[in-house]
Amino acid sequence: MIILDIISGLVAACINQKLNSSASFNGMMKKSQMLVIIAVCRILDPYCGDFPLSKMCSMFFLITEAISVIENAKLSGVPIPEFLGGFLHKKFKESPPEIPSTVHVDIHNERVVVRPSALKKTEPAKKDI
Repeated sequence: MIILDIISGLVAACINQKLNSSASFNGMMKKSQMLVIIAVCRILDPYCGDFPLSKMCSMFFLITEAISVIENAKLSGVPIPEFLGGFLHKKFKESPPEIPSTVHVDIHNERVVVRPSALKKTEPAKKDI
């Protein structure tokens, strides 16, 4: 999917006469970092118990790349089916749902169990002055 995204991005840039070697290089570096993150998740998988870390990470990047390919096709002038076009329009108009930014890690019997923590918004304690 990464290769398809690169090719579709280059085609869109050529069609729109916005081909830029610096932007292309930066994009390639981002793609390489995605692969590094997936590799790190794969290395950590045996320590995560039943939590499918590498699968979730891979699916996230796969979906991200698929959306990017569709966006590049749209920028190239390819007609996009209404259900996909609506999805992209919705993606850019709404803010993403809040996702917990912390996880709770339990270490039991040399295995790590990773669960999202419940985030509770608390007000800072008031100090007496």
